[in-house]
Amino acid sequence: KLFPALTAVIGGRLDYWDPTNIQVYNVNTSTTSTYTQNSFVSFNPKASLVFKIDANGSLRASIGTAFNPPTPQELTTVSSSATSASIANPSLLPEQDLGSEVGGEYQFPTGTTLSATFFDNYFTNIIYADSTIVGNFTTTEFENAGIADIQGFDAEIRQKVFSFLKVYGNGTVIQSRFIQNNALPSAVGKKIPYVSPAILNLGADLDFDRWSLSVWDTYHEAEFQTANNIDTIKGVQGSYDAYSTLNLKIRYKVNDITLSAGAENLLDSRYYNFYLNPGIVVNFGGRLSIF
Repeated sequence: KLFPALTAVIGGRLDYWDPTNIQVYNVNTSTTSTYTQNSFVSFNPKASLVFKIDANGSLRASIGTAFNPPTPQELTTVSSSATSASIANPSLLPEQDLGSEVGGEYQFPTGTTLSATFFDNYFTNIIYADSTIVGNFTTTEFENAGIADIQGFDAEIRQKVFSFLKVYGNGTVIQSRFIQNNALPSAVGKKIPYVSPAILNLGADLDFDRWSLSVWDTYHEAEFQTANNIDTIKGVQGSYDAYSTLNLKIRYKVNDITLSAGAENLLDSRYYNFYLNPGIVVNFGGRLSIF
């Protein structure tokens, strides 16, 4: 506590990464090859400030670093199909992230809650999936870029209309770019693959005794899958299109049992996420609380 309304948090994390006794595995041939072992030690500090405006809202700011090692799949798994291949990269280095954000949230007497956050992530050795397209065949390999930056703005508004009805809208806008890329110099200044520039949601939640219903629409802006952003043709297999889907979920709770049913893409939108979207997806679920 610096002041009654101002709190500071300071911390740090020490990572030791040592991937021992693993091998590169080819799914198609069921063969393995030796993985060159690498070990890394990383200390990452973080500091943040939280200012309490009053009982209904606060402002916050933070800065810190993070150590993100490659996953086993990125390092070791090799697979292919008739139209695509995924190649492991045992030489991947962990990425380092200098992250910062400024934001806040406030709930007004009208039942309206507003929140917003500006964020920036400055990556060294960022790990990304780069795809090469030749005809109808796509080859994807994980790479380290020298430097990349991801900046964005996230905002949400929630409104309590009645005791049983809440509506909301939220969105994230992202600007990503390669600043340095020794593996592919032509990617400098281009957008990072598989990062959507905008994601938007509009929805409503209803609660009636044991019943609850959620309906929402999600929009994703189109993504690139090549680091130099040459895959500009959309609406074909291998592309990552912009899309909007309407979704629904219903839940019923009695005692310790909750049953649910849902449907994604109710309007049967047709778009590609490499493969053609399957259309309407229906799911059912259940949960039992024992303790």
